[in-house]
Amino acid sequence: LEDLPLGLALVDPDGRTVWINQAARSLLGTDDLARASFLQEATGESYPADALPHALALRGERVVVNDIYASRDDGTTILEISASPVTSGAFLSIRDITQRREIEDELARTRDEALRSARVKTEFLANVSHEIRTPLNGVLGSTGLLLGTPLTPEQRDFAELIRSSGETLLSLVNDVLDLSRVEGFLTEHLPQVG
Repeated sequence: LEDLPLGLALVDPDGRTVWINQAARSLLGTDDLARASFLQEATGESYPADALPHALALRGERVVVNDIYASRDDGTTILEISASPVTSGAFLSIRDITQRREIEDELARTRDEALRSARVKTEFLANVSHEIRTPLNGVLGSTGLLLGTPLTPEQRDFAELIRSSGETLLSLVNDVLDLSRVEGFLTEHLPQVG
């Protein structure tokens, strides 16, 4: 038990540390749980002694508490502490989750940046689509007016080609606009689900 990389400790019914392995001493920066400096993430104030995992276990509860911040000489470590009541007090396992929290925070930042980029892209596509549709509608309207005038067969073929190409292009622009609306909806609502 002394050589395990997982921090382990045993406290007596009065909350005094009876035994603690090297990994726990290293994680806590002390060999006595009562002298460990625990901090709460939100307030930065001392963690209430009666809310510490071993105090809860001494009251008969089996608990796992994440994000306990332990201040040590070499910095602050984020711990996960599991505590279980035993006949002689409480048994604790202590794990360093600092790196896991840093990875989770980086993933959250990356996700937020990707969502922001997707929103910007969606807005850009919607704006470009609208900007293309306006002159394209003018081209189609003018072509329709042109086709209502007397034209040579060759001129009529050219005007029909312009109208056909314009309608195809307008259909593509509408599809892009629809896709940007769907993507915008998904970008806005899916993160709330996940």
